Amino acid sequence: MFRVIIGALLVVLSSGVQAQSLTEFTKQSDEKKPIFIELFSSQGCSSCPPVEEWFSKFMDEQALWQSYFPVSFHVTYWNYLGWRDPFSQRKYSQRQYDHLDKLNIRQVYTPGFLVNGNEWRGWFDRDFSQVKQAGNQVVGKLSLDIKGRQLSASFKPNNQDTQSNIENYQLK
Repeated sequence: MFRVIIGALLVVLSSGVQAQSLTEFTKQSDEKKPIFIELFSSQGCSSCPPVEEWFSKFMDEQALWQSYFPVSFHVTYWNYLGWRDPFSQRKYSQRQYDHLDKLNIRQVYTPGFLVNGNEWRGWFDRDFSQVKQAGNQVVGKLSLDIKGRQLSASFKPNNQDTQSNIENYQLK
């Protein structure tokens, strides 16, 4: 669980946040399972603007970076239509195709959502209950600390007196 969360955080940090701008950042999650929400989107997709607008509202959530970790990946497979999405990257398209192979996703599409690694199609029905329920399980606390170019993360499982796992990463 810890490695999945750290991996997700590294994806967040490598997906457009510049290490130079991360001078100091300290956050601690709730004890409930963090909700990692991936949106696969494109400016070339006519269905994506309303989703992007809704998704941007997570930036106003008080629990942002504590309970909610929303990340948007702009894919390249719509670029052939004539409008090249300036935010799209091949690695984001590849990430979605990797999910297709590893997570039993039925197909790649935009707008496409994953909530904690599970495909979520509730957007089309405007059913957001699954997103909130994904965080109901109490698992422990994740702490994240960034100073300069050094990221330190620790995870203390719930109901365990053991020392927290601690990982350190050098940001490029």
